[in-house]
Amino acid sequence: MKVKNIKIFSAILLVVIFNLIAPNMKVNASKNDDKYDLTISYGIDGKYKAQKYMPVTVQINNLEKDFNGEIELRIVSDYAGGYNSYSKEVYAKVGESVSVTIPVKFLDGNNSGTLCLVENDKVLYEKKFHVSSGRVSEGNALTGLLTDDATALGYLGDITYFDSSYSNVGRMNCVNIDESYLSENGLNIDVLDLIVINNYNMANLNEDHYSSLNNWVNEGGTLIIGTGANESKTITNINKNFLNISSEGTIERNVAITNENLNLILSQITLEGATVTNNSYGNKLVYSLDRGAGTILVTTFDLGLEPFISSSDATLMLQNMLIETFDKIYQQDYNGSYNSSSYQASYMLRNIPVQDVVSPVTLGIILATYAVLVGIVLYVVLKKMKRNELTWILIPITAVIFTILIYLLGSKMKFKDVVVNSVNIISTDENGKGQINGYIGIGSKNKGNLKIEKEENLNMKYISDDYYYYGDTSSETKTLKIKTTYIKDNSYFTVANNVSEMNKFEVSGKEIVLPKIENSLKIKDGSLEGTIKNNLDYDIKKLIIVSGQSVWDLGEVSTGEQISISEAEIKNSYGIQGYADSIQNEYYNAQWDDSVDKRDPKFKNVERYSSLLYLLSNGNYIGAKTKIIAITDLPVDYSLKIENKSISNYDLTAVVQDADIDFKDEDGNLNFPEGYFEYNIASIADTANFDYYEGYIYGYGDVILEYDIDTNVDVKEITINSGTDRWGYQYGVDGEYYIYNYNTNEYEKFSLSSGSYKISNDGSYTLNNKIQIKIVASNDGNNAAPKLMIKGVEK
Repeated sequence: MKVKNIKIFSAILLVVIFNLIAPNMKVNASKNDDKYDLTISYGIDGKYKAQKYMPVTVQINNLEKDFNGEIELRIVSDYAGGYNSYSKEVYAKVGESVSVTIPVKFLDGNNSGTLCLVENDKVLYEKKFHVSSGRVSEGNALTGLLTDDATALGYLGDITYFDSSYSNVGRMNCVNIDESYLSENGLNIDVLDLIVINNYNMANLNEDHYSSLNNWVNEGGTLIIGTGANESKTITNINKNFLNISSEGTIERNVAITNENLNLILSQITLEGATVTNNSYGNKLVYSLDRGAGTILVTTFDLGLEPFISSSDATLMLQNMLIETFDKIYQQDYNGSYNSSSYQASYMLRNIPVQDVVSPVTLGIILATYAVLVGIVLYVVLKKMKRNELTWILIPITAVIFTILIYLLGSKMKFKDVVVNSVNIISTDENGKGQINGYIGIGSKNKGNLKIEKEENLNMKYISDDYYYYGDTSSETKTLKIKTTYIKDNSYFTVANNVSEMNKFEVSGKEIVLPKIENSLKIKDGSLEGTIKNNLDYDIKKLIIVSGQSVWDLGEVSTGEQISISEAEIKNSYGIQGYADSIQNEYYNAQWDDSVDKRDPKFKNVERYSSLLYLLSNGNYIGAKTKIIAITDLPVDYSLKIENKSISNYDLTAVVQDADIDFKDEDGNLNFPEGYFEYNIASIADTANFDYYEGYIYGYGDVILEYDIDTNVDVKEITINSGTDRWGYQYGVDGEYYIYNYNTNEYEKFSLSSGSYKISNDGSYTLNNKIQIKIVASNDGNNAAPKLMIKGVEK
């Protein structure tokens, strides 16, 4: 009996051991086992994030005969069912070992796929595979380290951080990368939130590598480059077309980082288009350059040398440098790993902006007229004339006439074989050079596969309508949705097209040069003044100025037209996302209000425009600077080849550029509009809740807001306005408010019963250019964060 029990126990133990090691075993064929031997690895250092492309590497040993075909990875598609395919062409001789890396995107909640070896369109081999571990939390920053000394950057993996709004804690998860990951136009590094290049010889990178980095940054990535003692390896060897940076050499300085003074070797950098975001007593420490939706940060010191890496200030400085990056990560995590941009883009791509559509009422009148004419008028007239035999002639003639009429009415909305509906965002620098981020919807009126080829340097990714749906993982999916075929660093798509279905893509990597929109602007008493000239070759359908959180809508401006602006009032002080909400809400309310003219030009295309503004808000296109946003029909040629089909093109394009704005008035005083300076939550009572989006306060207890004013401003006057939501309603006029006096170390009470409170500042209400306001919230009233208008002089 004991022997039997021992055998049973041994068998169970073997099963347990097998299950433990099985996830790390190589994938073998379920059929034709004697022909192929395969292993699969995924992610970067085995780590990945959901809803982003990640590299999957397949190593194949051909044991029987030469193989000339493709490796195909089939992944469950979106809610509509089917699968998405990712493939590469492969040639392997007998006994040869071949390794292929393919960028693949998994749905959230699905971790399985099917590996296929295909030759002459015939599947020779297939096997299920699973992504079993290594997923990084969406709240953490997956960081790629490109360095010759990864050990020196090990401290980065210990850095935790808070986002500025929700105070959630995240961590930097670091993985090592090399130049081999910088391929496929940036798709292999799509999974990364951050890339740090430090103590690395950038002469190793070629044009394709830089193109991948550029695409990755342009789509929202944050790139950090360390210089200092190792500047000869980094910025000296960098491709100047990628980053126009130079150095006059290094100097050694004792620098105040945050709390400590450190002796650092600093590069004396010139970086075109960048701003200095960290300056210690004249020593420039960090430069920042926006590119598309992303950011490039350059430190003037090496990030991997003592004494910096052993200092507690290293963590504090990086936390401050990366606060906007961490905010983006948390905003995405807050939305369940889905960026709301995809919803807005999908809406615009699905809705083709056809003008002069025949209304149902018009069509109904035409059909009713035809019915009355044929069924009654002709019958009565011919009967009275006693010419009923003409019925066989007049009725067909009438039918032909009405058919031609309907055809002519509908001819303006007639589509060609393929519809290409593009939404483009062009963010330009001071020279008019712009990076294009876009979304393309492609649909066909004919059923059947559609082959789409793109130009080599264009990064183009298919968008799945997953929307929290995990796909049909319980059954075999045999229907192809879309196939991505990678050829070297390029790719093309094969869409299994259904009539009227819009296939959606995200694109980046294209550059353009546009004329600059001439402007000379200034702020006076919170209002906007100046001139703007439209030098673009297309009419501006909606011209918007954004300064901080303040928004001005200046309407339409024809090409070549110059407009004068005088005392233009702020339309909204909740930023462009708040303004997008307000114009959309006005449009929706007008549909139910008989007193509003629904044909008012301001309602034309308002839903598309508001969605486009959402896209700008969710990307890194605005920041803290004053920007001009010009919404146009300017076309962007992506040089797509869609077989030999005729194409109907539609474009909606936002051009974003810096505004030439002067905050000084005629007396030399600085004037900043309402909402220009944002606040952070310094502290909040456990019994209170804060709506970070609207600024509302619920519950009861103390809430302390801290407003950061630019360090070059000597604040002389503070105007505190009551909170106003995006629809113009005031909140908090009956609230209990206090402003902190740094001289008396006490809070002073003030009232917003009139909607505004003005106070002169002799230095009592600012310390290190911070202003603190306390709100004592109660359940009895409406409480909201106030907005500040600041007057001062330049330090």
